[in-house]
Amino acid sequence: MNAQGKHSHLRTFPLSTNTTPVPGRTKKTKTTAARPLKARYRTSDDGWLSVSEAAEQGYGPNSTLRLYHRQGLLEGEKIDGKLRLTRESLDALVRPAQGPPRKDPADRLLANIQRAIDAAPPLTDDVRARIVALIEGA
Repeated sequence: MNAQGKHSHLRTFPLSTNTTPVPGRTKKTKTTAARPLKARYRTSDDGWLSVSEAAEQGYGPNSTLRLYHRQGLLEGEKIDGKLRLTRESLDALVRPAQGPPRKDPADRLLANIQRAIDAAPPLTDDVRARIVALIEGA
C-alpha cells in the first residue's frame, strides 16, 4: 500500500470552495399547499385497511390480497391510488364458512373405492385369466 491509501488508483478532485452568490440570481424554493383530505378517505378506524396494513395484521401478503380483490373475493376501493379493503371482507375471507363438519378425506376415498367396486361388472373366468396373464407377464 502506498502513501495515498488503498484506493490510490482512483482519482480525486478538489471540491469547489467558492460559496459567493452570483449577482442577480436568487435561490428558488418550491412551495406547495397541503392537499386537503378527501371526504371519502378511509382509515382503519372506520373499518377500512390499506393493503399494507392488512398484510401487517396477518391477512396475507400484499400480492395475494390484491389478487383476491381483482378476483372479487375482497371488497375495496382505490382512493388516491391506494387500495383500501373492508375489514369485514378480510375477516370473512379468513373465517371458515359455517356448515356441516367435513368428513375425514380417508373415509371419502374408501367410499369412492367401494362405489367403483359396486359399479364394476362381475369378474368372469375369462377376465380373471387375462388379469393373471398381465400380472405374470410384468
